[in-house]
Amino acid sequence: MIEHLDEKLSSELFKSLTSGKIINKRHMKDNLLKINPLYIELSENEKTYLELYKKIGYELKVKSNYYYLASIGDGSSDGVRTKIITTLLVLFRYVSHDKGFSVDYLMNDAYGITKEDMDYLNASKYMTGIKLAEGKSINENLQLLTERGITYKTSRGHYVLTEAGTDFFNEYMNGMQKDVPFSLDDDDS
Repeated sequence: MIEHLDEKLSSELFKSLTSGKIINKRHMKDNLLKINPLYIELSENEKTYLELYKKIGYELKVKSNYYYLASIGDGSSDGVRTKIITTLLVLFRYVSHDKGFSVDYLMNDAYGITKEDMDYLNASKYMTGIKLAEGKSINENLQLLTERGITYKTSRGHYVLTEAGTDFFNEYMNGMQKDVPFSLDDDDS
């Protein structure tokens, strides 16, 4: 069972998952959205990884296009969770109210959050929410979202939501906050 796992990918998975990152089916590589080899490793050996992580005190959460870890019996990391939620809510409000677009704008590779959007947000009323979440700028919080696998940065420098980011927002807005992929220990992010 364990002997079928790719040692290099298993090690990379452990490091990524235990640091709070989401393993998305697609990820940005060489400025192209490509299938993630870590996702393939997990999906091809899902049962083994589910058992393995359970034995070391984690629950591997399986979604349609991504994986993440939750500590068994652990509460969520309020600091990181608050930054993520606040940043996503500010982005959605900005896109829908100020720009007049649907939230699909944040999910489309051709659009997303641009440098001009970040400049506007950093100078606007929306930064009150970000500062309440202990972020210094929208740029810092977008970097956190990218590091965690919630957004990716396109070759044009736009931030676009991953499938995980889209699901998280939808679940949060539908009152399902208990099952969102941000329940790992806080780190220096």
